[in-house]
Amino acid sequence: MLIAIWLPKRGVGADKQGGKEHHLKNKHRGASRHNICKVVDAVTELSLRLDKELAMESMTYTLNDTQVVVLENEFDAMAVSELRPLFETLSTHPGDILADISDVHFIDSSGIGALVFLYKRLIMNGHQMALVCGPGQPHDLLEMLHIDRVIPCHESIKAYMRSRGMMAAAS
Repeated sequence: MLIAIWLPKRGVGADKQGGKEHHLKNKHRGASRHNICKVVDAVTELSLRLDKELAMESMTYTLNDTQVVVLENEFDAMAVSELRPLFETLSTHPGDILADISDVHFIDSSGIGALVFLYKRLIMNGHQMALVCGPGQPHDLLEMLHIDRVIPCHESIKAYMRSRGMMAAAS
């Protein structure tokens, strides 16, 4: 997160002021800068706290013979760098992968690239990959890029299981 704060310059002729008035203005300016520094520190601390709360979370489990990876929050460049070891491991998994991104509320080109990387590696090794993605920005982007035509996207894990014949249809 980038935070920019504008600090006003001293006015023309400010250095030429003399006496007590000049001293008070400089003292006030120093206090203002001190207060601005406190505000910057508070905003930075809040930003770091928010970054931790929005950090990518992941969980993996096995569903029949399929390895499921559940991703949450933002799937951006920072998340991709955190998840690189997991994606490397998943790319050599001896079975199919289901990436559940239904709780991801934002994905950027890095996240898309990571999914495509994983898909290509799995296909090269004779395995499949599918996605679970509900409505929202990630689904819209996958659809806009036509990735959903290559990597199957399901609205839920239940829909994925039905498509694979893992569940009997309810009558």
